[in-house]
Amino acid sequence: MPAKKTPEPPHPAENASRFPTLEAFVEWALEEDVERLFAPLKSELDALKGPRVEQVKRVRTAIARTEELLKSLLETRRELEESR
Repeated sequence: MPAKKTPEPPHPAENASRFPTLEAFVEWALEEDVERLFAPLKSELDALKGPRVEQVKRVRTAIARTEELLKSLLETRRELEESR
């Protein structure tokens, strides 16, 4: 008996964004918006104490990397706009 083929998931259109919310944010945001986005989370992390300190360090590292990535995307957008 031949093995059943699992149906392939539908392919998104070539021009469709996989991350529409992120794309929309990067299209209009400034660096200050990125900083404001993470400020409440950072202040809440500052309040955590005790056994969660190690987790807080990892989360802070992840937030810093995310901020760097977003700022890099904003810089790329700015450069693309200037080259037009």
